[in-house]
Amino acid sequence: MTTREKVQVREVGLRDGLQMVQTILSTGQKLEWCRRMVDAGSVEIEVTSFVPPKIVPQFADAAEVARGALEIPNLHAAALVPNLKGAQRALEVGLRKVHYVLSASNEHNLKNVRRTTAESAEDFRRIVVERDAGGTTPRSVTLGAGVATAFGCTLSGRVEESTVLGLVETLLKAGADEITIADTVGYANPGQVRALMRRVLAITKDVPVACHFHDTRGLGLANVVAALDAGVPPASH
Repeated sequence: MTTREKVQVREVGLRDGLQMVQTILSTGQKLEWCRRMVDAGSVEIEVTSFVPPKIVPQFADAAEVARGALEIPNLHAAALVPNLKGAQRALEVGLRKVHYVLSASNEHNLKNVRRTTAESAEDFRRIVVERDAGGTTPRSVTLGAGVATAFGCTLSGRVEESTVLGLVETLLKAGADEITIADTVGYANPGQVRALMRRVLAITKDVPVACHFHDTRGLGLANVVAALDAGVPPASH
């Protein structure tokens, strides 16, 4: 592996870490979390998720958190969105980076957002149109697209590389400014990561690529190293 002088780590604890937590943190607590992370040197933060509050009560204050985060010096705030409505809310707040996610596993996508993977891909196209119709200059709002369950799924088991690569191509054609490949359930191993990410990078070329790993089986850091070894630019979740 080529030694990297700098690796960009994106903090997603405020979103991924909190989404299943039953204790609801206040808006103030979440913003204090942001401030402390910035003080510690972590400035790329996914601060919230624009999902229906009745489904994930933890994010009922998504707009307030996003607005507060935009006022924190040096913080590059982003939010996750699962659909067009969520993206519209994020854009209305003024976020300059919005992450969209769909699942390579159709079963997981149905359970997660109640629509097929193909329907979610079409929704991303609508989000790009919405962004571009908003009068923003090119690239003033970065739209990232993530492929979840890229290394396996608790519901459908094995996920074929061809499925992931096909989705990456679809998202790029739709206008994704960045691609994230996510090990949503912690199934990945380093060999699998190297193989898939080399193929992903052959497709994405100059489009930025990031990886999102879980440490479910104690392989999180090993998978990060494998992604870097495969040539993934130094950005990860």
